[in-house]
Amino acid sequence: MSEQAPSTSGAFSTDGDTSRKPADTEPVSDPLESAVTSLTEIAGSLQKLLSVQVARTRVEFREKTFRALAWVVLSILLLALTAVASLYLLRGLAGMFSQLFGGLTWAGDLAAGATGLFLAMMVGLVARGRLRRKNLRRMREKFHGDSRTPPEAE
Repeated sequence: MSEQAPSTSGAFSTDGDTSRKPADTEPVSDPLESAVTSLTEIAGSLQKLLSVQVARTRVEFREKTFRALAWVVLSILLLALTAVASLYLLRGLAGMFSQLFGGLTWAGDLAAGATGLFLAMMVGLVARGRLRRKNLRRMREKFHGDSRTPPEAE
């Protein structure tokens, strides 16, 4: 009689280790480990996305700040140029009025100052009238639906 090794089906390995699972049911991977790996990848992607968005926001803030400062500087420059031009205009008018008044410089300065004040008041009144008409038109459109037809009780 010959001794035979215990017979095994083809599903187990032949090295005698019976603690292993059958070959057809080997696990692909641990589901928890797979989920952790996926969550780690998602977290990494979100972190990269967040860093890109923060960098983008910083760049936009710098650009908007630069534009705002450029507009402020340009506005100040234009106001300064307008003021200087106005002063030279009034100075020229003062010289002209002085000649008209027989060389009286104080009378020329006074007339030029009065002319400057008159022009400033006229500009202010014209701007105020335009603003009032614009606001009235807006109110009519808002409450009466049509800016062409005046309200009945005004």
